[in-house]
Amino acid sequence: MQSSVSGLLDLPSLVLKCSNGGLYDEAVDVMMLADERIASLRASGCCGMPLLDFLEMQWFARGIRHTESLKLHLCLRFAVSGLRAASELLRVDVLQTAINYRAIFGSTDGRLSAWLAEQVHWFVKLLDKELLQRTEISEPVDGDSIGARASLDLAAVEAGVTQKNVRPVPKFRVGLLDLATILRQVHTAATAFRRVQCYFFPVAALTFDRYVVAMHRRRLEEIAAAFARSIDEYDCVPSTAHLSLLGTSPWFQSCLSANRSCVFLLRHAPLSNLYNSILEVANAFQECPISTTAPVVVSLIESLLAFCIRKLISVKPGRRENFEAEINAIEQRLVQKDDGREGSVTQAEFFVLCDIFATVLLPAVAQQLSSTFPLPTGLATEELRSLMASADLCRSPNPFTDACSARDEQPTGLDSPTDTLPVVP
Repeated sequence: MQSSVSGLLDLPSLVLKCSNGGLYDEAVDVMMLADERIASLRASGCCGMPLLDFLEMQWFARGIRHTESLKLHLCLRFAVSGLRAASELLRVDVLQTAINYRAIFGSTDGRLSAWLAEQVHWFVKLLDKELLQRTEISEPVDGDSIGARASLDLAAVEAGVTQKNVRPVPKFRVGLLDLATILRQVHTAATAFRRVQCYFFPVAALTFDRYVVAMHRRRLEEIAAAFARSIDEYDCVPSTAHLSLLGTSPWFQSCLSANRSCVFLLRHAPLSNLYNSILEVANAFQECPISTTAPVVVSLIESLLAFCIRKLISVKPGRRENFEAEINAIEQRLVQKDDGREGSVTQAEFFVLCDIFATVLLPAVAQQLSSTFPLPTGLATEELRSLMASADLCRSPNPFTDACSARDEQPTGLDSPTDTLPVVP
């Protein structure tokens, strides 16, 4: 009985192959054979249900055995290869089973819909397990949704600064480039599933969003902790490396430099390191550019900059007005390409650092993010600058204001490069 049913289920595909190959007589012979087997099964009456229902049960029994064996094999693979193979399993084997069922039995309702729902549920749970559970990514926090303003986990940042009671660092098992490949395959499978009225991509996309946001959040928390440590250890002794770049570097003198004013960041290592680290995050975003995560990542970068400003406020050496003359003298010499170190006072140099932060770093970051993230609104530079001004960290305008405007408004003649560039050529 089982062999007869199994052979009968193979006949429709055999008819299709014969027809596609122009073997029409053979196709008619196969259909006649199918008619004889159906008549024989009905005459035998050996099953206690209508023949069509019995054939459907046997079809699914065979399809389930094949699919489950493939699923078991996927569990033995690594995360990247396993997820890619799982998406292919949906797109090829599961979808083909559904299409063949619809071609034979003429419907996608009932048993087929329930079976497809089981396969999609398995795949979504597999995504959640491999990307979220194994990486120990918790439930989304406030601000991780579209339209809300996300912020860094300040407790994690402070723990990273002191290196005490540091929470376990999540081990992200899938890189952004591999994740982008998996996402494309899942989208292809989801698009193909629309042929059988099955829609699941929005559910799967939420898992990808959470994973991408968690990766960028963790990296930005590390950057915040590194900046805080560097400020605690910094003696505000400036570097003069930028002077040689201003005068001799063809990179800064050429039209390829999108932000030539960034050369002033080299005067203080914490600022240049912070800027370069933010650019690394922006470039990493382009490896898997999910547009729905862009607002969250930009909000996290704003949170990082706000944390850095609060850190500067916490180590403020005194009232700015007490050092105003020294600050102006240093900044005037800097924009005139002097080293600005003669007679430099540590306290005054701290406020020079803050002026560079507000006048150079914030606009440069905003410009780079606007070219990377597909958002109608960019970085809230005015809010961040107001936070610094209210704490008496910076003055605006200052000597850097006109110098930066003159440099950055010069016509370049070329489009900005695709990837953002660090301040060191």
